[in-house]
Amino acid sequence: MAAKSRFDEALQKLPGRSFEETCHRIVSLQAYEAANPKRLLYDLGPKLSASGQRFSPPGDHAGLYVAVERLTAGAESAGSVEEWNQSGGGTTVVFKVDVKLEHVLDLTDARVLKALGLTPAEVHSAWEGYHALFGTDPVTWILGRAVFASSRFDGILFPSKKNSPAGRCLLVFTERLTKGTAEVVLFSDDGSVRERLPA
Repeated sequence: MAAKSRFDEALQKLPGRSFEETCHRIVSLQAYEAANPKRLLYDLGPKLSASGQRFSPPGDHAGLYVAVERLTAGAESAGSVEEWNQSGGGTTVVFKVDVKLEHVLDLTDARVLKALGLTPAEVHSAWEGYHALFGTDPVTWILGRAVFASSRFDGILFPSKKNSPAGRCLLVFTERLTKGTAEVVLFSDDGSVRERLPA
């Protein structure tokens, strides 16, 4: 069975799990200074990327990628835990965001991977430049598109490749957020709400 058909069938049966944790995102100082301060979360995350992301084909669904652990955010930013520790953070800005989602597809759960017919190696497989090289979409793009199209999930929790095996990352489908039940909140240093998705 082709990957899309296999995913479509499995996603109609798999349950989503709730998720409510403080997550982290690290961006370069240059990206931070170029962002509109009134829509910081949007500028640094959900904008559609011309090159795509791990589970987000270019021009498809918008998504905010965050790391659950601060160290994982550093590793994802720098390339590895070792590079992050050696850099001392460099010229970067760390954001802490509270994420509350009702229905997350949990790819850190071996039972979910089995139902989808996926291996951990496939979740971590290369996606950058894959389409140009092979003329087909990487399996993570196929999965991400299927998860979003199912309308049953508001995010994907997945293991970090750059802080393995402990690190976790989260893709938030920002178009699926509903104020009060599924939202992302960015706080200022004084504890006040700086920005919220959805607004």
